[in-house]
Amino acid sequence: MEEYLNMVSYQSEIVVEADVAKKLKSLLVALAGIVWVNFSKKLVEIEYNPYEISEETIKENLSEQGFSFSHQKKGIFSGWINRLAKSNKANLGNKRLDCCDMNH
Repeated sequence: MEEYLNMVSYQSEIVVEADVAKKLKSLLVALAGIVWVNFSKKLVEIEYNPYEISEETIKENLSEQGFSFSHQKKGIFSGWINRLAKSNKANLGNKRLDCCDMNH
């Protein structure tokens, strides 16, 4: 079975200094399910396995360590996509669609 991974990015209100980024990266990588973490100035990108850790848990861990999230106003399309994603998650959970598991 192939591994199913998600990617999430968070924007910081301030530039994340190198020593803080290194500390946050080591804490995140130690969590089960985190595959890859990258910091660049005001952005953190995280690749994770949603079967092992949720996006909410990742965000909570960042908040506990003092990461300040940027509050950007989302556009109509972005809001619609987020509502669609929440609806799909509520209906399907974290499972893959049946068609993804079929052999062709």
